[in-house]
Amino acid sequence: MNKGKTEVMVATREQEVPQLQIVVDGQQLKQIQAFKYLGSWIQESGDLEREVQARLQGMGNAFRNVSGVIYDRRMPLRLKAQVYRTMVRPAALYGAETWSVKEEHIKKLEVAEIRCLRAIRGVTRRDRMRNENIRQEVKVVEMREKIRESRLRWYGHVKRKTEDDLVRWAAECTRRRGRPRKRWMDCVRDDGRQVDLSKVGDRVMWRAVSRRPDPP
Repeated sequence: MNKGKTEVMVATREQEVPQLQIVVDGQQLKQIQAFKYLGSWIQESGDLEREVQARLQGMGNAFRNVSGVIYDRRMPLRLKAQVYRTMVRPAALYGAETWSVKEEHIKKLEVAEIRCLRAIRGVTRRDRMRNENIRQEVKVVEMREKIRESRLRWYGHVKRKTEDDLVRWAAECTRRRGRPRKRWMDCVRDDGRQVDLSKVGDRVMWRAVSRRPDPP
């Protein structure tokens, strides 16, 4: 155990986070508010703000890496859109299948996405071109639809597991008084208004009803 690299964090919903006093060989371990694990940020409060900001930063870095193609007027629009779908958008949606995403998070991602699509289309806000028209020309489905696709794909994967598998279905916990936090299963129930969740047992059928492909 490396005491200099080992840190501790308290996962709690309380307003006041308890301060831990963990001492190993006379050295107190540092208490942190968030840490990065397998590319995703985990906060002590369970919120997604840090994770969404990291995804937006990753999306911006990916877009800058392919900006030579995006801003090249000799490149066809179809090729630019393909570069965006394969290089930029995945950087924004890494780990999205497990997010308890809120509307404010989706708004931030969509604002960043439409900024990229405007650059691909070669227009600015002064051109007063509607976002729906830009998406139709670039042939990119909305970001919220791709998030829903990722979440439903993971839901189907977990739901089809048996009790003996490593990935198991977690039991729902009771809520506290007051306004409840949005849970991952709440997002899945919202998805169920558009997708028949009873088809999750059939993998082929589930893939067909949950997929949100980009326009051809």
